Amino acid sequence: MPLNSEVAFTVRWVQLLDAALVWLAFWISSLFRVPLRELLTTVESTHGDLTLWQMSWVLYIVVPFTPLVLEFFHFYRRPRPPSAALAFAQLFKAAICMTLLVGAVVVWAQLGGVSRLILMTGAILTLAVLFLRERVFFAFFDRESSDSTGRSVP
Repeated sequence: MPLNSEVAFTVRWVQLLDAALVWLAFWISSLFRVPLRELLTTVESTHGDLTLWQMSWVLYIVVPFTPLVLEFFHFYRRPRPPSAALAFAQLFKAAICMTLLVGAVVVWAQLGGVSRLILMTGAILTLAVLFLRERVFFAFFDRESSDSTGRSVP
């Protein structure tokens, strides 16, 4: 079903917001890399000492392609999905696809030094931030679509 221009414009803005949130999630994961490594391991390791900026190629993949993969799984089809479980399932499918895409690039380009901690933490934070954004929008649209009697307007 074709979208009218106002809805299509709103969807594009939400996709841009989601791309910015993906970048923010990976940036935060880069900031927490050292404390998380100290918390999770007792042995000092030099493996995976790359920062996010030294492996910026990840951002060139995940930032633009995550909203596109989410659109493929109909995450933006309606202003609000019917349930949180469906929204999380769509996000999880997109996360699996993005993991496979990043993994394929690592294997194909033979990239050795990749901070797995940044990738894993970034993926988890991306899921959490995008799910939180979707739930906030769901609450906003749900409140906007109810009339004064509290019943939902079709």
